[in-house]
Amino acid sequence: MNQLTEKKIARLRNSQDFSNVMKHGKRARGKILNLVACQNNLSYSRIGYSVNKSTGSAVIRNQIKRRLRAIANNYAIRPGIDIVVIPSKKASEVSYKEINIDFKRSIDLLESEL
Repeated sequence: MNQLTEKKIARLRNSQDFSNVMKHGKRARGKILNLVACQNNLSYSRIGYSVNKSTGSAVIRNQIKRRLRAIANNYAIRPGIDIVVIPSKKASEVSYKEINIDFKRSIDLLESEL
């Protein structure tokens, strides 16, 4: 495996996993992002993104998801956590730096609670 694929965080893909996190998870609300996290009984963390259609066109939604994936891959998330990231409508209007700051603040808060 090359270095790029080793760094990637596993993604939540199953709707049942998303539902489980939303039902049983703790929440952290930032100015731009809402994060929901719960324990998983795995040796690694998983992250999923839920970008609403009201956020914008498919191009805008995909841009937001790319930014969020880049931020999550650069941040060391403690193993054993499932996270769902829900950006607000204004996520398309703010800079990468602002999203990065909001993500780190929210994830630190959640990791301290779990």
